[in-house]
Amino acid sequence: MAAFVDWYASAAHCEDPATGCAVVALGADVARGDDRVRAAYREQIERYLAKLEELLGSREKAVVALSSLVGAVLVARAVDDQRLSEEILQGVRAAVKA
Repeated sequence: MAAFVDWYASAAHCEDPATGCAVVALGADVARGDDRVRAAYREQIERYLAKLEELLGSREKAVVALSSLVGAVLVARAVDDQRLSEEILQGVRAAVKA
């Protein structure tokens, strides 16, 4: 779990959106999509949640972890301050691993 968190909430993942997680990259667009697009997105979210639930032992912890990680990458990519970006990523890495 720690290795996944360290990779997901990393500067390298943030700096390469073309090969990064589609859940982060497409979230805002999917929200405006049709039912078919939203269903495909939901299926991917469910796969992530199932794996995280295995690792963390509860659905609630999986939901919090996934939401935190995705949100951290989204916000860290959006801010124009590298130091703040790393602070966001580091904080979420620590919180999710705790």
